[in-house]
Amino acid sequence: MLARNEANTWVQVRAPNGALGWVYAPLLQTSVPIAGLPLAAGTGSGSDGSGPTATLSNAAYVLNVRSGPGINFESVAKIQRGEQVRLLGRNAASSWIKVQLADGRQGWASGAYLMSSTPFAGLPIVSG
Repeated sequence: MLARNEANTWVQVRAPNGALGWVYAPLLQTSVPIAGLPLAAGTGSGSDGSGPTATLSNAAYVLNVRSGPGINFESVAKIQRGEQVRLLGRNAASSWIKVQLADGRQGWASGAYLMSSTPFAGLPIVSG
């Protein structure tokens, strides 16, 4: 474990292959107190990107962010290629990811079009 976000809900780790990623803290069993880890760079208070992030893959230029996890929900925002979003959670199938945009708005994006060093299956399952 390398670092944490300010809320102590996400921990930055290094995988055996050297890749960096974020793990949802409640899923960890550790003898080291998470609050004792150093604060990761860029993880101050508020919605400034604390925790894992993703960007739009090269498979699309724009992706709808929806009010719920599915194409039948209304579009509430759009992600442009290269734009970074914060990962908040996932549906049970990890096919839809709850994200937070830079302006603080939240919604659901198709995991098929997002790229992240954090495996989506490691995100907490959330609703709404």
